[in-house]
Amino acid sequence: MKFYALILGLMLFASSCQKQRNTNIQPSSFVFGYCRCSLCMTFQKNYYYYQIRANAIYADSMNDFSPLVFCQTPMPNSKYLIAKALINNIPQYMVQNPDQNFGSSDYSTQQVWHVEYTQNNHTVYWNINADTATQPPAIRPYIIQLDSIMQQIK
Repeated sequence: MKFYALILGLMLFASSCQKQRNTNIQPSSFVFGYCRCSLCMTFQKNYYYYQIRANAIYADSMNDFSPLVFCQTPMPNSKYLIAKALINNIPQYMVQNPDQNFGSSDYSTQQVWHVEYTQNNHTVYWNINADTATQPPAIRPYIIQLDSIMQQIK
């Protein structure tokens, strides 16, 4: 009986240690996407960014990388419904470490994920190297989700 109580106690402890998600973020703008940086400055389309605002999702205009300009016409609502999960699923680790570059600092030859949100006129961002070996373990599930969502809404 003590063995089962110990196992139950360990399971409860382990479940309480799971990565917490921040559900208090209510941004006026949420931007996410990626760039294959060695190709960003070429004429090829090697970056994809999306912006969620006012309960809709907008694709980048594909005209220029910096600054990003988003289309005026929203994408279908079905794409918004898929992407909005990213807002509430930002790992607590990222929230506690804002305005950071995670992973290798050599972005010249690798894909880089970008996530940012603006709330109360304050913008917070993260640049994350796509090489999972260089990512903090606490954010890897979020990056997997980000990648999956990007594939679904392209």
